[in-house]
Amino acid sequence: MTAAGTNSRPVTFAVARNVKPGLEAAFEAWVHDITETAIGFPGHLGVGVVRPVAGGNNQYLVIFRFASEADYRTWHKSKERKHWLEQVKPLTLGKPIEQFTPGLEFWFTPAGSVTLRNPPRWKMILVTLLGLLPLSITINYFIAPVLRPLIPQLELLVLNAFIVVCTMTYAIMPVLTRAFAVWLEE
Repeated sequence: MTAAGTNSRPVTFAVARNVKPGLEAAFEAWVHDITETAIGFPGHLGVGVVRPVAGGNNQYLVIFRFASEADYRTWHKSKERKHWLEQVKPLTLGKPIEQFTPGLEFWFTPAGSVTLRNPPRWKMILVTLLGLLPLSITINYFIAPVLRPLIPQLELLVLNAFIVVCTMTYAIMPVLTRAFAVWLEE
């Protein structure tokens, strides 16, 4: 904890919302717009969306990530966020389900779940390293050398980070969390 009493590690804020039937496209546009707004806030690390399972309810899970609890609080109390919350009301049913979690728990949550799984941190670190290490080696030894002469260093670093975050979030961690689901729950 910092002197200000806030957590200095990354945090996740997940919101589950039931979208009115027929308004899915408008909700997707809302997600795009609120994401564009959130990008401008200090410490913003990204937004993920878990869309409804076909044939299930119409519940979306929107996951916001910030570098620290202080950054999250700045976003959470902002007039911009309040504006977007007013805009979404006509598109949704009932009250949203909100969950605030420090750390990497969003990577360990099964697709379609409205609550974040919270395995022990040491298990999250091991599973994350299991996915991150081979990916980093592949990018640094096989992809980056090809791109280095073509792309300036700063842009290459940004591209590298983008590839790592997207690949970990959408490809590697879903597979690893399914493969290690029983172990993560012990």
